[in-house]
Amino acid sequence: MKALLFWLVEVYLAFSLSCGPVEHRNAATSGLEKSKMMNTASLIEPNRVQIKELARFAWDKPDGLPLIKTGEPLTSILESGKQASGEDVTADYRFRVSESGNEIIILSNDPKYTSDYSSPLDFLRYDIENKVSRKISVPMDKGSVDESDVVDFLLANNENFYVLEHLSTAGKTLVSRLRSVEAGGTIVWQREASTENVGEKGSLFGTTAALLRETHGNLFLQTDTSATTFVLKVDSTTAKAEEWVKLDNIVPRVFVDGELNLHYVTFIPEANNRAFVSYDLEQGKKETRYAETDAYSWLGFPAALDAHNNLYCAQGLSFSCLSSELSIKWTLSVNNIVLDSERLFTSYFDEANKTLVIYEWKTNGSVADTIKVPLDLAGLRLGRLFGMLNSGSLVIETYQQENRTLWEFSPKSKTLVKLPETSQINRFQLQAASTWQVDKAGNLYLPVSSDEGFHIIKVAIGE
Repeated sequence: MKALLFWLVEVYLAFSLSCGPVEHRNAATSGLEKSKMMNTASLIEPNRVQIKELARFAWDKPDGLPLIKTGEPLTSILESGKQASGEDVTADYRFRVSESGNEIIILSNDPKYTSDYSSPLDFLRYDIENKVSRKISVPMDKGSVDESDVVDFLLANNENFYVLEHLSTAGKTLVSRLRSVEAGGTIVWQREASTENVGEKGSLFGTTAALLRETHGNLFLQTDTSATTFVLKVDSTTAKAEEWVKLDNIVPRVFVDGELNLHYVTFIPEANNRAFVSYDLEQGKKETRYAETDAYSWLGFPAALDAHNNLYCAQGLSFSCLSSELSIKWTLSVNNIVLDSERLFTSYFDEANKTLVIYEWKTNGSVADTIKVPLDLAGLRLGRLFGMLNSGSLVIETYQQENRTLWEFSPKSKTLVKLPETSQINRFQLQAASTWQVDKAGNLYLPVSSDEGFHIIKVAIGE
């Protein structure tokens, strides 16, 4: 239990900077005023935000997902080493959203959690508009692979998709494998190369890190060597790979826009600062924007780029949108989401006032109510929504030092009553922001696991 507390504190307290679920910072503010805005930002206008459930997949059903529990211990930030959690932990489920926001693909049996390296990789593909899902199995090479890791996957512009893996062979050689897969699971083509092959013409090389996007008939892929990041261009039809761009150092993530310009975050030693670089390859020009105080920490975690070249960064359970000039447009901080068929609630912990702030959202995504729950508890370190009872009451989880307490809270009566640990609760867990997704329009997609299934929540934030 102590390990679970430390993990929650690490995820939430270390990274949640906002004073509300979404904060808006004035891009015109500068210097000391801008620094102050980090702690005094006003809440975003409610009519600018919509939060609603987009899709729900029941556990272990024909059109759902298999429930995978992980026995991985949780890491403590206050004590060295790892400790086992006293509760079952649902594995994270990785998913990707198409650029248009019309389709979702979910990896159903991640080998990271199943430790099964011989069975096919199973994906669930979901058509958002038609609300239709289909399962796809991608075969593995039995006998030649000792261990596999799915590095990334990406929906193509047609019905196909791509899968990028690291394979540890029987000879202990680390191999990168890239495959193009038809909608039915048939392999169209595949490329394999040892990570030791550096600059081999027509092939993959280095430690492949991410599938960036497919555009102009090519798939763009990031790969790293010991000191350099490369972007490879792979022909979508022939699978021919070639070095496209070589950068001067290692960068965490490269983004390719629709005009085939590069955008990336890097640390520039001469300036002792992080910077966001836009590289016009055709003109051979680079534009470098340096981080100011409020953007610096965010630039350590670049996650996505939208069609307007806004940069999205993820920390803990917070997601921030930065303009191409690195002004922070908004920050979304949510420490959990619980829902039923008619109601959706988000929460964040106001540590300064020892208050749990709960927002209820209508089925159309607009705000229905704002509820502030005072938590006047000695030594309180964290409060969050935890789940829901069959009666419809919410369950709040608090931590005083390492001691956890569960509380029943009625949104109507606003009463708070202690619950026994043995209570039957439908539990919910929002995955870390590093697993959230963004489409080209800038909509966010948040993954939530419950005892009943896997939920994808869509967040739309207007200008």
